[in-house]
Amino acid sequence: MAKQIEKVKKLQETKLHNSATKLLVGSDGLLEQARSEIKSLLSQGYLTPSAGSGLLTTLLTLTCDSYVSLNNHRLATPYCDELLTHDPTSLPAVLNKAKRLIEKEEYDQATILLEKTREHHPHDQRLQNMSHEAQMLLRRSKAKDYYKVLGVSRDADEREIKKAYRRLSKEWHPDTYTGDLSKEEVEKKYASISEAWEVLGNEELRARFDRYVYVFYFIFSYPVDDMGVG
Repeated sequence: MAKQIEKVKKLQETKLHNSATKLLVGSDGLLEQARSEIKSLLSQGYLTPSAGSGLLTTLLTLTCDSYVSLNNHRLATPYCDELLTHDPTSLPAVLNKAKRLIEKEEYDQATILLEKTREHHPHDQRLQNMSHEAQMLLRRSKAKDYYKVLGVSRDADEREIKKAYRRLSKEWHPDTYTGDLSKEEVEKKYASISEAWEVLGNEELRARFDRYVYVFYFIFSYPVDDMGVG
């Protein structure tokens, strides 16, 4: 099996990851062969649990890494998740998990995971790129897009904005709301609608929002802490 593992590593070095996964997975793949052999040797007392775990970790790492390199996170997931139980700082496994967290818009958790892993892999470019992406998306998710709040396009005219505000303020007014949300949630929603109207309903504040916040933050994703809007 050692020769086969070396063959897989050489395939990975030449970026032939599809060929590598064909050797690793499936009913006759190296991973299943190893599981069967480890189980048999453990039962006979010929192998220690730590030795068996080491071989399994190596094969899981190769499998997870190949699928992640192919950007096939769906197929990577079961192998990467199992790998994390053996090696919580495994680079390909962390990249897979972080990718799934980002897809679920759990940017804060993805950021924490990636930053913690960077302590063990400080120079990996893939990790740095994904960490930057997660942080950017986290900042964006916490920023206020007043156009989105009122459900209008950026080129909406004053009449459209006013119409949207009146409809939403009526729908979400705490005194007349009839939905299932709590009073606190409704008041928060109503406050955000009012805030959006205060900015977009004012020609000067809207121009400032468009010039600084919307263009630089939502389009180019530059961090904007305080542009004097809202």
